[in-house]
Amino acid sequence: MKSLPDLKWNYANDPKACLILAPGPIHDVMDSELLEFFAEKISDKGVNVLRFEFPYQTRKRLYPELRMLLPSNYKLKMHFLQRLKMANSKLPVFIGGQTHGAKIATILAGYKNTYMELAGVVALGYPFYPQGQH
Repeated sequence: MKSLPDLKWNYANDPKACLILAPGPIHDVMDSELLEFFAEKISDKGVNVLRFEFPYQTRKRLYPELRMLLPSNYKLKMHFLQRLKMANSKLPVFIGGQTHGAKIATILAGYKNTYMELAGVVALGYPFYPQGQH
């Protein structure tokens, strides 16, 4: 069975903060051109960036012929929360993502005491839903 890491770090030389960044839905992945570019530029500015994929995205990479359904927001929130705990940063922590990843981040940020105090949310890409599909 093939395996792929579902995490990727971009470390800053002198970090001032940490950003945990989730990809968008089905076709977006943690190493998409946009997230690669963004993570590199942000880490150059002093922010450690942890990118991750949701489990369904890693499965889609491993088995592209399989049809994947988007899991419930609850499952995605729980996976995002696990990554937040894993970062275990003493620096200010931001969470965010691209489109659907940003949506899950904003939902998590709305909860009090998720795991740690968040410094903010970074949302890349709009709309969160395709035009006309709310």
